[in-house]
Amino acid sequence: MIDRQLPGSLAIASKMRFRWVSLAFLSGVHAPMSVSVLRWVILGAPGVGKGTYASRLARKFGLKHINFGEYLRESQLNGRGATAAAEAMRVLQQQGDLLPDSFVEPLVKDLLSDLERRPSAQQGWILDGFPRTAAQARWLDGVFPVQGALLLTLPREVLIAKLAGRRVCVTCGKTYNFMYINEAGMRMPPLLPPGCRWAPCVSPDTTVCTCPRDDTENGVPLLCEALPKGCERGTACSGRLHCRDDDRLAVVRHRLEVYESQGASVEHYYDTTGRLHRFALTGGVDAIIPHLEAFYGERAIASVRGSRHQHAAHTSMGQAPSAAATSDER
Repeated sequence: MIDRQLPGSLAIASKMRFRWVSLAFLSGVHAPMSVSVLRWVILGAPGVGKGTYASRLARKFGLKHINFGEYLRESQLNGRGATAAAEAMRVLQQQGDLLPDSFVEPLVKDLLSDLERRPSAQQGWILDGFPRTAAQARWLDGVFPVQGALLLTLPREVLIAKLAGRRVCVTCGKTYNFMYINEAGMRMPPLLPPGCRWAPCVSPDTTVCTCPRDDTENGVPLLCEALPKGCERGTACSGRLHCRDDDRLAVVRHRLEVYESQGASVEHYYDTTGRLHRFALTGGVDAIIPHLEAFYGERAIASVRGSRHQHAAHTSMGQAPSAAATSDER
């Protein structure tokens, strides 16, 4: 029996008594980094909510959330990709195509190497946005062996609707979603800025906002009067919302086609090595997150124990642990 109460810790029932045990303790933070650090990837189609759920899980369990897609976009905004090659990569990304391994793998290696040298990352990380192919998954195991892969799933029509409603604060880059999904037994409220009065998400006795909308069927706001309240820049926020180039409908459909053709191979790779954990999303973030935390917490602990047992076994035999070794949780 497991009960989750404190960030980064679990209450484990032992002989009818509960004791608090941190994930850092269970993963053995004083052991070599290659064994102790909790390394997971989060998988799922575009729009499933990988970034939202990964950040919540990371905060709950004291891990670092690495959003590789955002890292690439920030690199472009900050001028770190101002070369002809980087511009070509930017165009591919906007079109929803996969970037070549020769471009992304060195970036991932540098990013994770830098992260694992920091004391703040001693408990581990959740990687979002990579790997996108089975070849990338095998490469990642060769440099940073992964203990588990969390796969989030949603019906295709829901994914398209969610992506159509996704908007980003122009000032700070925070992501919101203005699409309200309530069909086929699935209720997913939007993720709005604090105090937003966008219909149809306000109570009947609240006056809806008059913020200008775009000309699509759903009329997603172009500006939000409540945006500065939740923006990291505060009153300096312009209130403007932006639709990412890769969230436009034609690109969305193409991104889903790319994922369906490539994502299955990634899922198969982790599944055949005993590390894939499927979780079907059936509601909004607030309703789902307690169940997802329980699901992930149990498997994260088991994966760390499995990695340490395998490392000890290989060490006793004078061998290095296999990059694709599976956990002993099953």
